[in-house]
Amino acid sequence: MGKKRYWNSEAKNVRWIREGRGNGAGKDYKPWLTVRDVPSEGRSHRIFGHLTHRTHHLLSDLELATFLLLQWRDLTTDIREQFPLDLAITKQLSDEAGIKHAEYYGVLQFMSSDFLVKTSDSNNHTFAIQVKMSSALENARTIEKLEIERRYWIEKETPWYLITEKEIPDVVFRNIDWLYSLQAQEYSLDQESRFFEFYSVQLAQNAKLTLIVNLHPKVPQGGCGQKLGLNWSKSYVFV
Repeated sequence: MGKKRYWNSEAKNVRWIREGRGNGAGKDYKPWLTVRDVPSEGRSHRIFGHLTHRTHHLLSDLELATFLLLQWRDLTTDIREQFPLDLAITKQLSDEAGIKHAEYYGVLQFMSSDFLVKTSDSNNHTFAIQVKMSSALENARTIEKLEIERRYWIEKETPWYLITEKEIPDVVFRNIDWLYSLQAQEYSLDQESRFFEFYSVQLAQNAKLTLIVNLHPKVPQGGCGQKLGLNWSKSYVFV
């Protein structure tokens, strides 16, 4: 069996379930998909989360931008990326809607939400997010799969939000470009230690200073960002 056929096979599904993918919480959560599993259309990222104390697997710049905003939201307590949906439920919802379920050579494929987020907000304790480039919403098949995902979270009585790049300020993406370019540079342990010391001192000496600094003049009104309590107008640099 070829590598691509195996990746989409029933044997793969069984193995991943046995590995505990999609289960756990906080530092013990294992994402259903990792950056090694999926050929990314753009840049993929492995980033350490200070909330969960584990490495997160993000499959695009848009996922990274959303993750950073979620991570610095005061009420966020846990972020579970690449969260799998119950296959039996998505198949039932697909049948009811007359929409073909995701499959490969007759093998049903697990669908996933980009993020399942836990918060300390009693009015919105748990919510799910799917991120898509706005251009992807012109594809009829993409819309069908989003509809199944939307119905799934209605079934689970969990708020679900769709976020595109239009709801995230350009400055956030520019900062990601800057940070990404730094990853390609080689630093000695001493240099990395000094970087860490600098940011630690800045935060310690300025109690009100955070890595989020308001740089964007236009704050989007309404939309998912406002509903989730996310301040899309902020970016991640010191000034």
